[in-house]
Amino acid sequence: MLFPMSFVPYTHVYIMPFISLALVEYALLTKKGIKFATKFVASGLLAFVIVEGYFFKPTAMILFVAIIIVSLMSLLTHKWTKVFKEKLLVCGALFVAIFGISFGIDKAIVNEQQIVQIDKSVTTPPVHFMAMGMVGNGGYNRQDAEDFAGLSTQVQTEIAQKEIKQRLKDKGFWGYIKFLLNKQSNNTADGTFGWLNEGYFMNEDTPRTKLGQFMSSYIYPDGKHLFDFKFLAQLCWVILVGIVLFGFKDNRLYTQVLRLAIIGLMMFLLMFEGGRTRYLIQFLPCFIILASLCWHDTRRLFTHDLRQKFAKKNRS
Repeated sequence: MLFPMSFVPYTHVYIMPFISLALVEYALLTKKGIKFATKFVASGLLAFVIVEGYFFKPTAMILFVAIIIVSLMSLLTHKWTKVFKEKLLVCGALFVAIFGISFGIDKAIVNEQQIVQIDKSVTTPPVHFMAMGMVGNGGYNRQDAEDFAGLSTQVQTEIAQKEIKQRLKDKGFWGYIKFLLNKQSNNTADGTFGWLNEGYFMNEDTPRTKLGQFMSSYIYPDGKHLFDFKFLAQLCWVILVGIVLFGFKDNRLYTQVLRLAIIGLMMFLLMFEGGRTRYLIQFLPCFIILASLCWHDTRRLFTHDLRQKFAKKNRS
């Protein structure tokens, strides 16, 4: 209701179910008191949904990397009993097997499908999106896209590398730092995720039902309460991000994975094409779940810790 942009068919939206399912499976793997059979199944499903998410949008791998990093760090301090080693080996073997099988099958399907003819010789290389992310506001740049269209992958790579060097030189060190700060602001600032700012998907007539008329008055381009909705969405987004930001005392394993995944996505958007808050939709489940887990510590920070600090200062 607050983020209708998450209902628009788009690759960032398509991987949300996979991100959500991966978070469910990881929760089952890490929660104490769960039967081993459940953890066994969860490890296989985790591998499957991560691979499927990757083929919809490669950024799904950021969550996987976050899980691997946090899990490896936790294993360094874990008590390695014989039973734990056996369970870890069995679940790990299933994860690797399902991951490899799923990846191989999906790769074969993509390579052999005949629905869309793909010319791999003109595939756009990642370095092109790095160069694009260094001009304008760091988002999509039509001029760059048109200049690279139809060129071979090798030629695109060479041109993009030259563009990156030139753009870094033009900005200078401090200029580039300023550019990244501005880009990060663009990546996180819009609580509506760019609702109605991009695309022409919302051009329907006002529904006849009372509920439809009520909803359309808030989210349609000609809705009389459209700016009320934008204010509400922005307010809720600021509160959501604030809870995540100030809930830093929560250092549980699951919370750390969510934090690292969000940081990883932001770093990705800074390195490549970004400049739009709607790119965060793909990890919206991470934001919402992390905020719910950090709420207690954030509330305590402002209602208890700060109160004690000011009371102690007044006594002194």
